[in-house]
Amino acid sequence: MSQPDSSISRAAPKKAYDVYTVMLFIAFLALLGGCILLYIELTSYGAFPYWKTA
Repeated sequence: MSQPDSSISRAAPKKAYDVYTVMLFIAFLALLGGCILLYIELTSYGAFPYWKTA
């Protein structure tokens, strides 16, 4: 049997982030920002429960 060629058995280098990974990260940041802004908006109405006005 022949020995395996060392150039073939090398692992491929790790790829850089592709466009879908970047879009996923941007979507996560947008959701996180929206949640933070919603919390800030709700705290401007006072303590929980927000729907009781009197």
